[in-house]
Amino acid sequence: MKSEELKRKLVDDKATYTDEEIKWLFDHIGDSDGSIRDDLICNSFGYGFFKEKFSLE
Repeated sequence: MKSEELKRKLVDDKATYTDEEIKWLFDHIGDSDGSIRDDLICNSFGYGFFKEKFSLE
C-alpha cells in the first residue's frame, strides 16, 4: 500500500519522493481519514519541504 511506503519515508533521512508518490499525496490531501490526511499527508509535505526532499527533477 502506498501509505505504508510513505510512512517509512518519514523516518528515513535519505528518502526521496517520486512523482507518483507526490501525486498520491496531492490526491489524498483532503482525505476523510484523519490518519492519512493529518498524520501522513501533512507530515510528508512538511518533512519534504523542510528537509528539501522535493526537487524540480
